[in-house]
Amino acid sequence: MPDAHYESHEPYINEPPFEEHLEPIETPSMRSNSTDGYVDFPTMESSIQEDEESPVTRMRHTVNQLKIENKALEQELAHVKELLKQKDALLKTRNPSSCPVCFLQFNKDDCKEATVVPCGHVICFECGRKVKSCPTCRSKPVKVIRIFRS
Repeated sequence: MPDAHYESHEPYINEPPFEEHLEPIETPSMRSNSTDGYVDFPTMESSIQEDEESPVTRMRHTVNQLKIENKALEQELAHVKELLKQKDALLKTRNPSSCPVCFLQFNKDDCKEATVVPCGHVICFECGRKVKSCPTCRSKPVKVIRIFRS
């Protein structure tokens, strides 16, 4: 014998009509803020502004943040380019008898001349003890040997 639950294919007779289950849709009311009779009708813009978490708002916020970050990065890039220009100008005016790291004159200013092994580039002894790579060719120094000139 089939279940009583599945016997009837008719709509439920004792149930209220479907429309009674629906809640009324609330629309924004007209607002009259002035005494001259003008009425503010709700606009699409005001409904978007009310919904601050909309995808469009989040996307605009993200775009604005990226614009700010991009501007900061462009300023930093311009600063780095300026520093590179200054470095290149210093290297062009550099005296070959000075240290490429501290720019002190060899055998003056208490700057002792030394060479980096294995590449043989010249650097001052103090800077040679501190660097982890040759400032000229970037090779790893095995040791730094002081140069004595007569």
